[in-house]
Amino acid sequence: MYYVVNQQKDTLTFYFPDGTSDFLIEKLVRLSRPNLTKLIAPFSIGDHIEDAMAFKQEFSAYEAGDLQIVSKPELMEMLQTGACEVAQERDRREDTLTMTLGLVLAGPLLFFLDMVIFESIGLNALVSEIGAAAVVIFLFVAWIAVAWTAWGMKLEEKFEDALSHLHK
Repeated sequence: MYYVVNQQKDTLTFYFPDGTSDFLIEKLVRLSRPNLTKLIAPFSIGDHIEDAMAFKQEFSAYEAGDLQIVSKPELMEMLQTGACEVAQERDRREDTLTMTLGLVLAGPLLFFLDMVIFESIGLNALVSEIGAAAVVIFLFVAWIAVAWTAWGMKLEEKFEDALSHLHK
């Protein structure tokens, strides 16, 4: 059996003559193999790859670019790979959220530490408070920019690549 599918970040869309159907990858992976086979059976394009290729030709070049023709074993492998990627992304977000919460809780400590440092170098109390607040706000903004934006994710990937090259 062959299927025409489009895999997004956490969903898998099946294309068939009557329309489309979206499923969360994690939910599909949790199903037992017999239940998964029953669920996806109506979305099969046919037993021959030529049928699936002819069906894919019905779509515009733009749409067809994202579509994949997969056999049942390839679909199972795609689901396993997709589930691993979804789990990694969820774990990364949980780690980032935990670190952000830690930074929020450490904010007052950073403020007082900065204030003590500024007062120890001879600045008066008001200037020390303003300077400490500016440093803490800068750290929060920098953390949000690095941890929660696409730019930060690219920076993290480059950093991990550099570290992996050091370990070789």
